[in-house]
Amino acid sequence: MPAPLFILSSLSSTMAQQTPAFPSPAPGQAVVNLPQYPDFHPTVHVPCISDSQREMLRLLHDRPIVFLFYMIEKRAESALRPFQNQDPWIGPTIAAKLLKNKDALAMLLHSIPRAHMRAIVMGTIGWQTWSGHQPPVMLHSNPYKNNGPGTYIATICIDQRRGKGLSGNEYNTLAQMLEDYLQAYQASKLANQHRPQSAQDLLKWARGIDLIYASKRAKSGQTASIHASTVALDPNIHLAQGMSYVGCASRDITSRSSAHKQDSHFESSNYTWWLTMSCLVEMGLSPVVRVNHAIRTWEPDQLPISEILVTILSHSMVEERGFNAWPPGSMPDPGTLHDWDTDLFSVMHYRNFLQTQLAESGEAFAKRSKKLKGLEELKISTSDSQAAILLNLCQTSSASLKFADEDDVRTTLLRRGELVNKAKIADEELEVSMQFFAQITI
Repeated sequence: MPAPLFILSSLSSTMAQQTPAFPSPAPGQAVVNLPQYPDFHPTVHVPCISDSQREMLRLLHDRPIVFLFYMIEKRAESALRPFQNQDPWIGPTIAAKLLKNKDALAMLLHSIPRAHMRAIVMGTIGWQTWSGHQPPVMLHSNPYKNNGPGTYIATICIDQRRGKGLSGNEYNTLAQMLEDYLQAYQASKLANQHRPQSAQDLLKWARGIDLIYASKRAKSGQTASIHASTVALDPNIHLAQGMSYVGCASRDITSRSSAHKQDSHFESSNYTWWLTMSCLVEMGLSPVVRVNHAIRTWEPDQLPISEILVTILSHSMVEERGFNAWPPGSMPDPGTLHDWDTDLFSVMHYRNFLQTQLAESGEAFAKRSKKLKGLEELKISTSDSQAAILLNLCQTSSASLKFADEDDVRTTLLRRGELVNKAKIADEELEVSMQFFAQITI
């Protein structure tokens, strides 16, 4: 039996480890509960929300896109610090590429419509682009009007489920099937005379799995492993949060991404993907792949950064909840022979949200600069006021020793108390100013 080039995503393997934690409405329930601002707590339909997802969703709720750029930049810088704990979201290799191409990162981030970016981060982009939804839930699978180079997200949904995926019970079954497949691979390494009948039966079953979809992609490779987590899923609810793979195309997103669809010829796709699709068919389900154009590039050298960006926004690495097994950012651009003028025209003519989001960020940056300048002036003024009050306080304290009259002493002490209160207020104002400064420079 061929060894699978496969590492199971944390989302799918998650389901072998959970216990039900939610009430169970009828399967296929029409109303979908999405995580809501400000806490973005997980729901039965969107059960996997990490701290980094929550932070991005809060910024996307009401902040200009530039604040999300600052967040990603800060996490990338942190990943490169010596002795820093490994960040599973942005590793050192990816961080170095992002920081080397910060201008491209900022432009590409602003080129994604805010609603699409929110769906990518939440993991609901496959469900939200199902054609039966109504605005504001419904999103177009290609918001860029035309085709060309760029990055896409392919999501596995189940037919007749309005863009949704598996239930908790089905994830359990899928995870068990994949465990059996891995055991079959281990059995395939034994000599025939040392295989018990149970191993022979398992091998026969696994070869049948390969023949469903993946026979053209099966080949010798490394042994698979499973990343398990403890996310609790409702056994009967079909999730709106799907299993996704991020890919990129140097010339044609539509053509390149078709390699992941259920009716493709499977010549150039992810083996993990096809193994999972084959198991779903074995379970009696009909997988349907929804492809969404995440970013359309329009200049040389943008493609690798666009793939990295969408991968970290969607958490699509196998260590998180997707099918991407290798670090993103290795696909080269089409080069100088490509007609970049057409792509640039597409950006400027059709993507009015790019200009709008850049203008919002520019305005926010101008306000931020103004606040920083005003804060610095306030800091200087407060410090000067505090120094003057303290000086006056010391002088009053010394002078009070010379008074003999009781009323004069009482008046002097009262004045000294007022000065102490003013000094305390000045300290508090300075502390508030410094806290504000720290907050807006994050």
